[in-house]
Amino acid sequence: MLRLFNSKTIVYVFGWIVAAVFLCIYIRYGLHAWFWWDDLVFLDLYKDSFRWSELWSFNNFGRFVSRNIYWHVLISVFGLRSEPFFMVNVFLSVVNSMLVWLLVSNLISEKVFPFMCAVVYFIMYPTQVCVSWLAYEQHLVGHFFAVLFLLVFISWTFNETKISYRHIALLWAVYALGLFSNVLVISLLPAVLTILLLWPRPGKWQPLALLVLMMVLTSVVFLFRLNHYLDTDAVYASEISVAQLVNALKDYTLGRSGGLTMIIRAAAWAIFCIITAFFVKTRDRKGMLLVVLAFCFFVPPLFLAKLRQPHYGALTALFLSIVFAYVIYRLKLRTVWLLAMVLAHLYLANFAGITGQLYRQQSAGLVARAFVQEVNDFTPPGIQQVYVKAVQPVPGMGPACQALEDLWFHLGHGAAFRLFGRVEAGYIPCGRDAEPPGDSLALLIDADLHVKGVLAKRLPWR
Repeated sequence: MLRLFNSKTIVYVFGWIVAAVFLCIYIRYGLHAWFWWDDLVFLDLYKDSFRWSELWSFNNFGRFVSRNIYWHVLISVFGLRSEPFFMVNVFLSVVNSMLVWLLVSNLISEKVFPFMCAVVYFIMYPTQVCVSWLAYEQHLVGHFFAVLFLLVFISWTFNETKISYRHIALLWAVYALGLFSNVLVISLLPAVLTILLLWPRPGKWQPLALLVLMMVLTSVVFLFRLNHYLDTDAVYASEISVAQLVNALKDYTLGRSGGLTMIIRAAAWAIFCIITAFFVKTRDRKGMLLVVLAFCFFVPPLFLAKLRQPHYGALTALFLSIVFAYVIYRLKLRTVWLLAMVLAHLYLANFAGITGQLYRQQSAGLVARAFVQEVNDFTPPGIQQVYVKAVQPVPGMGPACQALEDLWFHLGHGAAFRLFGRVEAGYIPCGRDAEPPGDSLALLIDADLHVKGVLAKRLPWR
C-alpha cells in the first residue's frame, strides 16, 4: 500500500493533474476566444493563395511554412471559424510535449524525468502565450521541427544507427522546413556540430559531412535573403556588434526591472555556470550537450535590436529545465525535486501575468468581433464604406481616441471588416483633418467602443 504513495507516484499524479488542468484551460480558451490583430491580417493575406512570391521575397520574415502554407491550408479546411484554429494550436502543443518526452527519454532512463520535462513544456509561460495567440503558431511549428530533428538525430547517434544518404535527406528536409517556420531553428546547426564532436563516428563521416554541408548552404542562403529583409523592417532590425551583444545579454539574463528580480536571475545564472563547470569537469557528455542546446537557442535573439518577448526563448527555457532535471538525476536526488521545477514554472507564469495575458487577448478578440457586428448592424443598406472616428475632439486625445486607436490594431488595421464585415471600413486618427468620401458613412465611436451616432458628411474631421 505504501508503494502506491512513493515519491515517483506523487510526481506522476501531480504532473498528470497539472497537464489535465492546463489542457482544459487551453480548450476552454480556444472555444471562447476570437481572431485579433495579426490573426486577421494573416487571414486576409492567405485566404486566397499561398502567395508564392514570398518564398523568395521574405516579406514574411522567411516563415513560408508557418505563415503562408499553415494559414492557407487551415483556411481552406476550416474556413473563417476561429475555434478550429485554436484547437490546432492546442494539438501542436500536445504533440510537441510528446516529442519532448521522447527526446529526454534518450538522455535520462528513469521514466518520470522525461514525463515531467514534457509537462514543463506544456505549461510554461512561452507555450501558454503561443497557444493563446494564433499568430504565434510560428513558434509551435518551429518547436515541432526542432525537437523532431534533435529526437531523430540523437536517437540515431546513441543507438549507433548506420546513417545512409536517405537518412541525411530526411534530416535536411526537417531542418529546412523548420528554418522556413522559425529562424531560431538555425540553432540546430551548432547543435549538430556539438553532437558530432562529443560522439565522433570514425569511418562514418561522409553522410554526416554531407548533412552539415547541406545545412550550412541552406542557412547561408536563408540568412542572405533574411538580411535583405531585415534592412527594410524596423520591427526585426538586427545589429551585429559587441555593444548589442553585451546589452542584450544583460537585458535577457538580468532584466531591466532591478531589485529582487535581478538578484534571482543573477543567482540562477550563477548556478547554471556552476552546473556547466560540473559537467565539463566530470566529462558528462549528455550534460554538456544540454547546456549547449540551451545556449544555442538563446543566441539568435541577442542580435535583434528590439528586445523580444519570452516566447522567443521557449526552447532555451525548456533545455534549462531539462538541465535541472538531469542534475537531479545525476546527483540521485529525490524525484520530488521535479515538483519544484514545475512549481517554479507555474510561479513564473503567474509572475509574468499569464492569466491577464490570456484573458486580455481573449477580450481583445471578442471586442473586435462585437465591434464589427455593431457596425454591420448600424450601417443602413446601400452603404458600401464607413469611416470610424472617436468622439473626443483634439486636443482631447482622451479615452475614446486611445481606445479606438488600440481597437484598430486589434481589427488587423481593418482586415476584420474585409473578412467579416458587410461594409468596407476605414479609420482616420484623432487630429487629422479630412472629410469622409461622399458615398461613405462616418460613425462616431465612444470610449466604450460603441457607435454613438453619425457624423454629418459635410463636417470636417477634427
